Amino acid sequence: MKCGPVKFLISLTLGGVLSMLSTLGVAADSAILDCPLRDEPFSLRSPLMDILLSPAATAIVNKHMEGVLDKIPPTFASSEAPSFSAILTLNEVADMARLDKTVLDGVAKEFAGLEVTDADRAARCARYDNDLPVIAMPQGGPRLLVFEKMTGFRDGPSVEAAAATFRAMADKNGWAMVVTDRGGAMTPDFLAQFDAVIWNNVSGDVLTLPQRKSL
Repeated sequence: MKCGPVKFLISLTLGGVLSMLSTLGVAADSAILDCPLRDEPFSLRSPLMDILLSPAATAIVNKHMEGVLDKIPPTFASSEAPSFSAILTLNEVADMARLDKTVLDGVAKEFAGLEVTDADRAARCARYDNDLPVIAMPQGGPRLLVFEKMTGFRDGPSVEAAAATFRAMADKNGWAMVVTDRGGAMTPDFLAQFDAVIWNNVSGDVLTLPQRKSL
């Protein structure tokens, strides 16, 4: 079977890391400043994580929503990825806390006057990366890149199940498979080594704007 570079993207809901191959990351030289939500105004549609990263935004929410951000479980309130907060909005938080949705009106009104600062921009982009993996391409084909990066929820059982499944499939079919959780893999030169990219249990927003374009 012979395939050209990156012919298709397969998106899988079953998640996991393929542990039979390892990848090493080379750290980027500068901070990430080109993430998709960097300049977005605070709103009810903002990821909860971006609100938690801003003391001013957090104070506004707690003021109108009965201190809810101090009460929700750490698995939902963590501002470090991976976390549910990367995929939750205040609408879901209000539902979880059984609050009247009218409280969101006051939040939205104050958010409209809240400036997005340089510190906010840097904090929002910190969960992305420009790390370029260093790989040893195995023998076989087609050449497959398994990409699994999660800024949202990471389901451990799915990760383990998928790892075993991919390992068995690769062994049986003679695939050359490489796995990485580094967004820096999404460059034209790196992707040109592969025939297909498999998104494996990706959760949350994980690619910078140039990485999206490359993919």
